[in-house]
Amino acid sequence: MSSILITGAEGMIGREVYQYFIDKYSSKYTIHRIDKSKNLDLCDGEAVAHWMLKFKPEYIIHLASLTDVAESILLPAVYLRNNLANTLNLLESVRLYNPTARVLLFNTDEVYDYRIGEYVNENSPVNPRNPYSASKMAQKAMGLAYKNTYNLDIVITHMTNCIGPHQSEITHIGNSKKLVPALFEAAVKHTPFKMDDGGKAVRTWIDVRDAATAIDTILFNGTETTYNIAGNETRSVREIYDMVSEITGANIEVINTNRQGQDYWYALDTSRLAALGWKPEHRVRDTLEELWQNNNW
Repeated sequence: MSSILITGAEGMIGREVYQYFIDKYSSKYTIHRIDKSKNLDLCDGEAVAHWMLKFKPEYIIHLASLTDVAESILLPAVYLRNNLANTLNLLESVRLYNPTARVLLFNTDEVYDYRIGEYVNENSPVNPRNPYSASKMAQKAMGLAYKNTYNLDIVITHMTNCIGPHQSEITHIGNSKKLVPALFEAAVKHTPFKMDDGGKAVRTWIDVRDAATAIDTILFNGTETTYNIAGNETRSVREIYDMVSEITGANIEVINTNRQGQDYWYALDTSRLAALGWKPEHRVRDTLEELWQNNNW
């Protein structure tokens, strides 16, 4: 039986993607997963090579990365070493032992050079503004190099901010959390919420379930090298704060803070992905209400 490998399946997005592929494809494909804390550290090049030689999956979805911007500002070397090493080891093992595999490298919208009000497409200029996005730009560069030099079948996705179940379980240095779980936690515990720059930063948001269907669509149908993935709602951090306040009925105290390398606008043009027949199915408010009602944020 042919197989699909998903790296980083312990993460919030990886967990959803892994379960989605299990539910949809387990009768047709063996679904493998690589998780650092469970079975394999992608930063161990020899171990990755042995794994690839043994299993040789037909498709690979590479989600494993360190992903928190604030943490990367404090620990830039950790982010650069980890995110470069795990991607290099994976690509090198594919080159040596599984060169016909299709590899989807999951990347971020933060690598782009944004202008306020502009929806960037896959050909827009890049300008990483923090160590995290720099490490992701390096991952993309390696993917392009292996595609161009060794003719590997590589497709790269850039995705915007994601919300969905169990995001609170992903913690970073100083126990910092992503925006939505941090807001829900503040509402429940009646603790202050630290809001960067008054919540002026604007993002295009996507439900993690829509992220899974987008990855599925691109993996099996994508013919271009790069694809943007995003929902169809562009909202500020302050708007998300207001929604959570209304949904929970909590008066969440705000402490205004400033963040180095802050980007005030991320918005993606997803017309290339839409041309494959994909569209998002979930609205931001509906997702937030569902998370709150099910207590699984």
